[in-house]
Amino acid sequence: KFGTDGWRAVIADEFTFENLRKLSKATAVAFEDHPKLANGIVIGYDTRFLSKEFAECSAEVFANHGIKVLLTDSFVTTPTVSLLSRDLNLAYGVMITSSHNPAKYNGFKLKDEFGGSMGPVHLSVIEDVLTKNEVFNYGGSTFDELLSSGKIKYTNGREYFIKILREKIDTSSIISSGIEIIYDAMYGSGQGMMDGLINIKALRSEVNPSFGGLSPEPVAKNLGLISKEMKSRAYDIGI
Repeated sequence: KFGTDGWRAVIADEFTFENLRKLSKATAVAFEDHPKLANGIVIGYDTRFLSKEFAECSAEVFANHGIKVLLTDSFVTTPTVSLLSRDLNLAYGVMITSSHNPAKYNGFKLKDEFGGSMGPVHLSVIEDVLTKNEVFNYGGSTFDELLSSGKIKYTNGREYFIKILREKIDTSSIISSGIEIIYDAMYGSGQGMMDGLINIKALRSEVNPSFGGLSPEPVAKNLGLISKEMKSRAYDIGI
């Protein structure tokens, strides 16, 4: 059952490789008549535990169903999948992430062809396919075989997103203003994205699937570190 903007579950409880295979296959079946399907889909993933492996598992299922798959070659932000879905004229995008949920969760988000979240009407079609099919045939080719044959291709999502940021943001004005900025990545997929664009002090800007024991959610109880840094150094803005 899809909730707000996707399906989330505890890793190794309900969020398993087998359940992800079922969901990926059901999604492939539900939209096999999509008018843009010949262009393929994109799959991205975040910094959570096993997200890369889950993304590869999903890509394998879609490719075995005959769908061209663009798989990001590293972790990316969710808006990156949205942009790639829209800008490359793809049928839809898949993002392996559980957003701000605690570290033990992972999830499966779908982005529609226009880049926004897939609506409940379309998601209900996937649920119907899952209800009617207890057993799926996932195909016989492995991830490496599909990669070698070109049915799965890597794409540099981070590079694309940074290019978009450079186009949309007047970075030279920000740099020349002398404004002091501190940025808390909270161990998430935004890490490293702004480092080369503007002058910032980056916090928690490395991969840590446990998120330091906190949920990667910017609420007051999780912002002690950046608040302390802002007071000690008098930064102009904290992000």
